[in-house]
Amino acid sequence: MNNLTTSVIIIDDHLLFRKGAAHLTGREGAMTIIGEGASGEEGENSTRG
Repeated sequence: MNNLTTSVIIIDDHLLFRKGAAHLTGREGAMTIIGEGASGEEGENSTRG
């Protein structure tokens, strides 16, 4: 069995879309959401805690 997961950062300027995408992506066991943001800069910053 393969226990690898893919790390995902969700970037979109629409909050509702980001939340929906995060919800659907989070249900997939092979993916882990590590951040999100309205821009690339926000997404990158969200991964830095």
